[in-house]
Amino acid sequence: PFPRRPFLSTRTTGDGGTGGKGDTPWTKGHDFSLDAMRSARCASSAPSATSCSRRRAALSLPAVPWVLGLPRKAGARMLSDGAEVESFLPTAAEDGFYVFTAKEGATPALRAGTLDPYQLWLPSGWKQMPVPNAISGNYCQPRCDEPWTEVRFEGPAGKMQVIVSPLVKLTNKPNARIDEVGTPERLITAFGPYATGDTIDPDEEVVSAVKEEKNGRTYYNYELFTPYAISGAHNLLSVTTSGSVAVLCAASATEKQWSSQQETLKKAIASFTV
Repeated sequence: PFPRRPFLSTRTTGDGGTGGKGDTPWTKGHDFSLDAMRSARCASSAPSATSCSRRRAALSLPAVPWVLGLPRKAGARMLSDGAEVESFLPTAAEDGFYVFTAKEGATPALRAGTLDPYQLWLPSGWKQMPVPNAISGNYCQPRCDEPWTEVRFEGPAGKMQVIVSPLVKLTNKPNARIDEVGTPERLITAFGPYATGDTIDPDEEVVSAVKEEKNGRTYYNYELFTPYAISGAHNLLSVTTSGSVAVLCAASATEKQWSSQQETLKKAIASFTV
């Protein structure tokens, strides 16, 4: 009983109308583009003219880069841009290495004050890789019950990552040192799987376990041979504590990478400090 409303095409025609083939008296000679309709709506409502102009101005602004919720400073360059570390990180005391410092506010855990800032050396040619939000700890700070990944790196020599694990399942002592939590032999079975993705057999897969003191903090340093691990056949691990968490710096390599780059990875892991 009612006539069907024709389709309102928004294609521009030669005479300034819209639609082209199939124009009707309702559409011919009229502009039904989004900008035109916004302008008409603003013009028809005088009291809202100011808000309309503000809204239109906002819609026309270019996108602003944001990193970790903070506006990027002009000229600033982030590791996640994909640039190799030697192009923007300061050089380390060892040739071929560059100093990465995770300062306060750089990650969800550091912003929450869950752990102290940390530092490590990265070999030339390495890049920072993105950390998925699901494993970044962003959803549970400042009290996470499960381990999370702080940062990840990849390069010709292998891969590195910093992982944080709450100590609540291992000790109730606040601000416990790593040697107060357990022995190197005990803790590798607790922390090793976070780095390798598989269980650790201390008798078969631990090549070495060394206790080290650096700047008043105790570290457990491990070399693992894990031929069936997800991470790779060769793994290096340095573990310490910060507040109520354990902080792990882990490096992994394939057989091919290890044969030519093991010294590079060992120097990178040895540089790790919290």
